[in-house]
Amino acid sequence: AEAAYWLKQAADAGSRAAKGILGRMYVDGVDVPQNLKDGVAFLQEATFAGDAEAMLHLGACYYKGTGVPKDGERARALFRKSAELGNKKARETLRKIER
Repeated sequence: AEAAYWLKQAADAGSRAAKGILGRMYVDGVDVPQNLKDGVAFLQEATFAGDAEAMLHLGACYYKGTGVPKDGERARALFRKSAELGNKKARETLRKIER
């Protein structure tokens, strides 16, 4: 809970990394109560700011329909952009889903 507090402070100050981490925490319900609305919002903000890890996790939300409508095309676009930014997990995810 204390980590979430400090991440929220950093996110409010504009840290894209903090927004991405906090987004994942809320979506997954790790160390905080699950809150899909806030989690997706933080992931979207971090994605808009260019955070490749947040793009991967937001893509997973769209792929699974977690907190957002299921949208395979949008998920793949986010995975591709994340991979272009050097995210190896995004490249692996694309390979798996495009088989």
